[in-house]
Amino acid sequence: MLSVSDALQIVLNQAHRLKPVQFNLGREILGLVLAEDLLADRDSPPFDKSMMDGIAVNTSEPGPDYELSNTILAGDSLPRTLLTGQAMRIMTGASVPIGADAVIPVEVLTESANRRIRNNSAPPKPGKNILKRGTEYKCGDVILPQGLVLNPAVVGLLSSIGQTELPCYPIPRICVFSSGNEIVEPHQQPVGSQIRNSNGPMLTALAEQVGAEATYLGIIPDEEEKLKTEIARGSERADIVLISGGVSMGSHDLIPRILAELATEIYFHKIAMKPGKPLLFGKLGKCLVFGLPGNPVSSLVSFILFVEPVLRKLRGEIECEPKKVLLPLSESLITDNDRPTYLPGRLLVQEGMELIRPIPWAGSANLLAYKEANVLLAVPAGPVKLAPGERVTAFRMN
Repeated sequence: MLSVSDALQIVLNQAHRLKPVQFNLGREILGLVLAEDLLADRDSPPFDKSMMDGIAVNTSEPGPDYELSNTILAGDSLPRTLLTGQAMRIMTGASVPIGADAVIPVEVLTESANRRIRNNSAPPKPGKNILKRGTEYKCGDVILPQGLVLNPAVVGLLSSIGQTELPCYPIPRICVFSSGNEIVEPHQQPVGSQIRNSNGPMLTALAEQVGAEATYLGIIPDEEEKLKTEIARGSERADIVLISGGVSMGSHDLIPRILAELATEIYFHKIAMKPGKPLLFGKLGKCLVFGLPGNPVSSLVSFILFVEPVLRKLRGEIECEPKKVLLPLSESLITDNDRPTYLPGRLLVQEGMELIRPIPWAGSANLLAYKEANVLLAVPAGPVKLAPGERVTAFRMN
């Protein structure tokens, strides 16, 4: 069977970043990914800037007494020139006058009635309390690189360079279905052996957490024509169709056959992993299709390891693959499985050290174990016996 790493590469090779579109500067860009480098349109700061309220002086004239001339406010447009023996009152953010090379803060100054002012501290050194022109960045510098996820600070930077429109990757669209006669919606009362549908809401929430526009389209019963119709419709309106259930080997697991009838190109069906072995991946037209196992934990793990990286790539992120860590265990871990296994764990900090605590797990339907999990422990096949302090590979959960 295909390994997890090989399967992930197949999936990512079939996923392509969405075509960039122009967005206006505003709240709607938060969380989007920048589609090209953005350059500074001028130096920052665009002039030598005072970092303090005080007086601008020339350090070749050590004082301590100076004659006050003008006052420079932040935003003043007229260039000022400092004359010999003088000082200019200056405000934080104002342009330092020509001839000045330091700013003495107001806290150490004493002003007399005859427009004289005294420095009561040590003589300033050149450059003191001045941010030189272009210190932060220069005109033409790349200040916002392609692949950057936009946050409120970036909105401020965009404003500072006059970028009111910007190219970003659009939000991926994903349609989520659940398949099976045995499931009912959360608001319904199960009868007999029916169970409530946890996968639909969970997978929708996972997709939205990654930054996708997720649409939950409900439960499709195990009826071929209905399944075929709904999957075809979903593939026409979304970048990804996500189906939970109906992908195993039972007589009522209809998804693989229906996808084949829809001319879906199937890249793999079954992976060497536990939970999640029956995972199916294909392409229907331009739409990527994932068939996830019906067991909730299998769906959760499959989403984290495969669907989430694809969503990240579609939306333009540079680093798409699951974030891997290698950290010591806080307690022992003993397993013996015929396939590589992904177990719930909790990354915690004890005495300043990051550790991973395994969470007891009772199988593919045991979603309760994941209520506090923030990592997936990757445990190799075969007998494994790890003592506290030994390192284990894990993948961070978003």
